[in-house]
Amino acid sequence: MIEESNYVLKLMINKGVVPDNITYNSMLDGYCLSGQMDEASKLMNAMAGEGCKPDGVSFNNMINGFCKARNLDLALSMYREM
Repeated sequence: MIEESNYVLKLMINKGVVPDNITYNSMLDGYCLSGQMDEASKLMNAMAGEGCKPDGVSFNNMINGFCKARNLDLALSMYREM
């Protein structure tokens, strides 16, 4: 499912459709739920690079993912950044 989401995101960008927070947050949630925190972190950085500022939902997805991955240091770091 995540591969399809990545494909759709790339297709949107190639067609000139600008993804919004809802699009990015849905993908972040998918990565976090599947334990792919490296990919989630990359996506969050790409999100900011595309001019889409991470919001509370973005940070909550990341904090939840890091907690489930038992990486409390990064979860706390995200909390502080939020």
